[in-house]
Amino acid sequence: MQRLILIEESLESPLDVLTDSPELSRFSATLEDGQEITVVEYPVGDDDALDLIHAVAAVLKRERFYAHIWRDPYRLCVAFPRCVVDLNRGDLQTIEIAKTIGERCGIPLGEMRFDEMFDTDHPDLQGDGPAS
Repeated sequence: MQRLILIEESLESPLDVLTDSPELSRFSATLEDGQEITVVEYPVGDDDALDLIHAVAAVLKRERFYAHIWRDPYRLCVAFPRCVVDLNRGDLQTIEIAKTIGERCGIPLGEMRFDEMFDTDHPDLQGDGPAS
C-alpha cells in the first residue's frame, strides 16, 4: 500500500481530496527549530499517487515544508512547494538534488534524510511515534 505522509501545518489550504480519506496514523512531533507539528499518514491508491503528490505540491507553504508518498520499499515521491521529485532507493545523485531543492525552500538538511526514509518515515522527528 502506498502512503502519503504529510505535516498538517504545511498546507496553505486544505486538500479536498483528503477530506473523506481515512487517516492511517497521526502523531505530534517537534522540528529542529522547535516548531510543534502534527504528522498525518493517509492511504493512497496506486492510480492516485502521482495526481495526489502534485496536488500536495501545489498547496504546500512555500517555505520550510515537504511531504512524501512512500510508494514501495524502493521508491519515494517527494513534494516540495510547486515541485515533485521521484526518488529510488540507492540513487544518491537524485537524493542530493532533492536535498538541494529542499534547502532552497528553507528545509534543514537534518530533516531531509531521504535515504533513510525508505525504511523509516521521518527518522529525524522526535515525537509520539513514527508514521510507519
